[in-house]
Amino acid sequence: MEALAFLTWLKRFAEAELPTEEG
Repeated sequence: MEALAFLTWLKRFAEAELPTEEG
């Protein structure tokens, strides 16, 4: 499940770099 792991990492990276849009 490398794809799933990559998506999870990408999501965390995006959240770390960009501010949370949800507030």
